[in-house]
Amino acid sequence: MATSSKHRDEIRIRSDFSPSGFVLPSILLLGANGSGKSNLIHAIRTMQSMVLWSHTRWDPTGGVPRHPFQLDEKCAHRPSQFELDFVLDNVPYNYRFTASNSRFLFERLYAYPKARQQLLFERNEDEFRFGRRLRGHNKRISKFTRSNSLYISTAAQNGHEDLGRIVQYFKAIDVIGKGVIPDSTLRDEFRSDGPDQRVIEFLRELGTGVVGYDRKILQNADEGMVIHQSLPHASITSRKSHVQVPIDLTYHNVDGQEIPLSFAYESAGVRRLLVVLNRVFRTLDGGGTLCIDELDASLHTRVTGAILQLFSLQNTNPNDAQLLATSHDTNVLDSKGLRKDQFWFTQKDFYGATRIYPLSDFRTRKNRDLEEAYIDGRFGAVPPRDFIPMFGAHDHED
Repeated sequence: MATSSKHRDEIRIRSDFSPSGFVLPSILLLGANGSGKSNLIHAIRTMQSMVLWSHTRWDPTGGVPRHPFQLDEKCAHRPSQFELDFVLDNVPYNYRFTASNSRFLFERLYAYPKARQQLLFERNEDEFRFGRRLRGHNKRISKFTRSNSLYISTAAQNGHEDLGRIVQYFKAIDVIGKGVIPDSTLRDEFRSDGPDQRVIEFLRELGTGVVGYDRKILQNADEGMVIHQSLPHASITSRKSHVQVPIDLTYHNVDGQEIPLSFAYESAGVRRLLVVLNRVFRTLDGGGTLCIDELDASLHTRVTGAILQLFSLQNTNPNDAQLLATSHDTNVLDSKGLRKDQFWFTQKDFYGATRIYPLSDFRTRKNRDLEEAYIDGRFGAVPPRDFIPMFGAHDHED
């Protein structure tokens, strides 16, 4: 949710669902190591997995695979609650469910057409209630909804048109985990097509030397026939009989010729950028949601800022796509192109639980160096001020 601040108000996305009337296109989570930033991304991915696969992939007798708070043994016996507000086809929705180790205890979906609340369905363990606006074989589907399956997951797998649209929304949420991008991810990412041309342009403007890419397709694995297709010289086609080979980025050699270099020579930063940027532009085009854990991993601070800006500008984000990312890059706090409410902090309390709060909760002077203030502990969410590495430390006598 956006605050009422007028600073860079062009960045906000209008939303009747938000109390302020606006939401934000991008949020960056900052905090100390182990403060819980990744857990938020993990929670979104867990909720998505439950919606998509609880009916089709889970063991019918296996209960609900969840991960309650480990530092309080009481939480193992308390239900986990998941809730998401979202907008689909200009209609706001609120979806919520709770689960124990053995089953789903509660599930409810509200729609808000023209800002009027409509119950679509509600479930209390094995008891179901359906709103008049929910079309489909609602009661019949409820009869074979397992205790450890979400009703919405069961309905989508059984051709329920209205709820199938909701499940497709969850399916479209894209999540990129932390760490180096492995070859398997690259193969999957570009199995049917090469990277978006805007990705190549971004890499070129960044000064990486990349000018295009070369795609090798093994048309017949036995004979080893290879077809090279390079941008911008040829279009890319794909047939099921082709065995895809990972792409190579192309560079100009000393004679000015464009040549491909094996991807094995590319840095971790370029590998990650190739996938991250491809997903970024895909999300911007579709108006979806992208979650990235450790956006700044192997990336320069200016690249991190540029990606946030892609979501913040109307001309590059006309479909109101959203980005949620974690980072340790504190330089972006002083970015002139972002709002204070786009930065959130994660702080562990005395018991190890994570508290999340925005930078906009703090009053700061207009020209205050926010990065310096954060590192100095002004906003919390940093390692202890008296932290001193103790490895190899010894007391010495004069």
